[in-house]
Amino acid sequence: MNEKWLSDKTVQKWFSEIGERTKDNVIQPFSEWLKFIGLTPTEQIEKRIQDLQSPNPQTRRFFEDKLIEWKNTLVKEVDEEGKRKYVVSAIKSKVQRVMSFFSHNNVRLMFARGQLDVEPAEREKAKSSGFRKTLKSE
Repeated sequence: MNEKWLSDKTVQKWFSEIGERTKDNVIQPFSEWLKFIGLTPTEQIEKRIQDLQSPNPQTRRFFEDKLIEWKNTLVKEVDEEGKRKYVVSAIKSKVQRVMSFFSHNNVRLMFARGQLDVEPAEREKAKSSGFRKTLKSE
């Protein structure tokens, strides 16, 4: 993907407030978000500001709804074996990177409890239940 977005003024503001290591960790997930949303970073912030002034609750929640939609898309992505491509922690991390962008541009996204929850894949459930069984048997 074209990395021109890295020089966007809203991204530069965000990067000025986060550490170097964090910057490296946000580039890939944020470029995936940009591809999904189809707006430049500045367009997103401008739209968010405009949307927050709307009397229509659905308009005000445009980006929250889009982020939930993107999270659900990530949950449904599968690898070549037909298994879920991302574990819960990877999905949550990608979502948090996008939320960070909005927060550092002073237009925080707001979610009700549980809206961003991700159900673990079967293989994750199996691993964690096996771990619990091991702990109980000790």
